[in-house]
Amino acid sequence: MQKVRVGNCSSKPGKVVFGTLPVAQLPTGHEHAIPVAIMQGKKEGQTTFISGGMHGDEVNGVELVQRFRKSIAPSQLKGTVIFLPLLNPSGFIRRQRYVFFDNKDLNRSFSNNEEKTISNDIAKTILDEVVSQSDFGVDCHDAGSQNVLFPQARVHPGKDTETHGLCEDGCTIELGSMFGGDLIINRPGAEGMLALAAFKKLKTPVLTVECGGAGVIFNDFIERSVQGLHNCLAFHSMLPGKIQLPKYQIMLSDEHRFHQLSPHSGLFYRKVKLGQLVKKGQVIGSVYAPYTGDTFSIKAEDTGILFSVKMHAAVSKGEALFSMLRLSDIKKGWSFHHLIISNRKDKNTVIKNTGVSRIVGKFVKKARG
Repeated sequence: MQKVRVGNCSSKPGKVVFGTLPVAQLPTGHEHAIPVAIMQGKKEGQTTFISGGMHGDEVNGVELVQRFRKSIAPSQLKGTVIFLPLLNPSGFIRRQRYVFFDNKDLNRSFSNNEEKTISNDIAKTILDEVVSQSDFGVDCHDAGSQNVLFPQARVHPGKDTETHGLCEDGCTIELGSMFGGDLIINRPGAEGMLALAAFKKLKTPVLTVECGGAGVIFNDFIERSVQGLHNCLAFHSMLPGKIQLPKYQIMLSDEHRFHQLSPHSGLFYRKVKLGQLVKKGQVIGSVYAPYTGDTFSIKAEDTGILFSVKMHAAVSKGEALFSMLRLSDIKKGWSFHHLIISNRKDKNTVIKNTGVSRIVGKFVKKARG
């Protein structure tokens, strides 16, 4: 087996080893390091990295990485997995999105490594020490400190996506689908993102996944996402077992989702759950205005599936409270940027009819009928 070394952590066949990776030097002269674990099987296979904690206020990515590590054993594995559970410790301990030392977004720092900032130093070290050794990667996020996201994979379309299926992050729609979420978000990436820079500089595909948020561990979403990571490694022949997929998956772009805004400032009450079908005109929440004593109902502007919701109770007028996938567009015929993926059982795949999958199936039948 080829030895993989990251920082002071060196792989051992059939073992999990723990260590740290120095990623930058602070103005005090002290080293700034991130935690690393390397799991290596006894059989040859690909090398992947799985990262979390890019943004300090995103706890579900950190939990997902460590829970997935605990769910597998070296005896099951072909190849090597590099675990990076916390890319941004300085933000994490302060519960803030950005790197504390320079107040920059680490996930916008992977392109311009010539600029001497601590965030850029961290990003360059991750690319040089981890991504360069990997055949592919998965970067785990959540919605941050205020909102919660339904589990989803994200791919970043480029000019060749429609003709060749390859996105700017090096992923294909198929790889996004293999994560096994009900939703695949198809949106342009931002300059400096790990997923885009890894493929542009090193030709290493990186899939971005999201689940949960609001500083709370969402166990149900985490468990679904653990299965999603199992799927990704099984897809690359690194883990045994069948890939579990929903019967239907939706790939949507921003143009096919809509936000529901707060009608007033005050206290926000939710009446629907993530993944739920919401019908046009249905009351999905309300806002109580303490100064006047009035309560304002929030009605769905269209029929859709709820995939993001604000968790904070105190809200301002005009603030986005819900995000939904507009299902009425199915009747209009969806383009490449808004697809329904229909999965079928085979020798390598198990099909699950999830709640969202059942909802979409009914709309598909109506649209075809």
